[in-house]
Amino acid sequence: MFGWLKNKNPANKTDGAETEKTESAAEPSGNTDSSIESLSEAKDENETDELIERLRSLPPDRYHAEQRLNIIWKMGESKDPKYLRALIECLNDLSEPTASNEIYKVCTNASYALGQIGDKRAIAPLSAILHNRNIDYHRRSVAAKALAQIDDEDAFKAIKAVMHDPDKTVRQVVSTIIKERKTK
Repeated sequence: MFGWLKNKNPANKTDGAETEKTESAAEPSGNTDSSIESLSEAKDENETDELIERLRSLPPDRYHAEQRLNIIWKMGESKDPKYLRALIECLNDLSEPTASNEIYKVCTNASYALGQIGDKRAIAPLSAILHNRNIDYHRRSVAAKALAQIDDEDAFKAIKAVMHDPDKTVRQVVSTIIKERKTK
C-alpha cells in the first residue's frame, strides 16, 4: 500500500475519525495524487523541486486542499529542510477572506510539518503564529507543539513566552510542553 494512503495522513480523516483508503480506492495512474507519491519518493533534486512546484501551483482553495495536504504530509515525513520555504508559504493561506475549513487544515498541517523537519529557520514563522492573539487557539497550539519539536533554545523561549496567555487552551498546551521538557 502507498505510504500516503495510510490512515496517518491528515487528508484521510473525516470528522476526527481515522479511515484507511485501500489500493483499489486509488485513482488511475494519471491522477495527481499518484504523481505526488512518485515525486515525494524521488531522490533526484530536480524531481523534488517538481514536488515543491506542484504545491505552489495548486491554488490555496478548498477544491485543492486534499492534494495540498498530501504533499505537505510527505514533506513533513521526509524531514528535509529544502521544503521549509514552501511550507512557510502555506502558513499564509488563511489570509484569504474566503478561507474554508479545508484551507485551515492545510495551514495547521504546514505548521506540524515544519516541526517534523525541525529546522531552526522555522522558529520565526511558528513563533509569529504562536504569539499572535488574533489567530485562533488551535492554530496557536499546533505552532507551540511544532516549536517543541525543534531542538533549539530559541524555540523553547518562544513557547515559554506565552505561559500566561489569556487563552486557556494555549496555556495548557504550553504547560504540558514545559513539563515534558523538564522530564527529559
